[in-house]
Amino acid sequence: MNERSFIFKNARMPKTTNKRQLILQTALENFARHGYAGTSIDMIATDAKISKSLMYNFFPGKQELLVKIMALAFDDIYRSMTAYRSQTDPKKAIIEHVRSTCKIIKEKSDFWRLVHGIRLQEGLPGILVENYLKIINEVSATFKNVFKQLGYENPHLEALLF
Repeated sequence: MNERSFIFKNARMPKTTNKRQLILQTALENFARHGYAGTSIDMIATDAKISKSLMYNFFPGKQELLVKIMALAFDDIYRSMTAYRSQTDPKKAIIEHVRSTCKIIKEKSDFWRLVHGIRLQEGLPGILVENYLKIINEVSATFKNVFKQLGYENPHLEALLF
């Protein structure tokens, strides 16, 4: 099914969007408001004003919705980290990273507010926790390497604090 065939306007999402994006946005809002465990597929479909069967055309279930939402967040995190791959000066890389992070958060403040609320909830699927820990470890390793390059006495601690 082609996602472009579902382009329309929605009051909650001011930009032209599609059903897949609407489902993701609605799921994100419900997960943040009611918790992952307290949100049902019925709730998401009702709030998105679509049928459950249409929703299942895009996502097999609630867990896949949450995994996709968090994958979007992880993409933003990786995007904010590009300076460490392209910049040879670690100080400049940190500055670019902070600027990039601030820009992403400013552009998507509602998204990030909700994502942080979700990630702190108990009872999340194991795959999500595994993916989150993986990205945290990668980011921490990058920061540790940067602070080591800068000559800090305890780069691991500096990475954790940063």
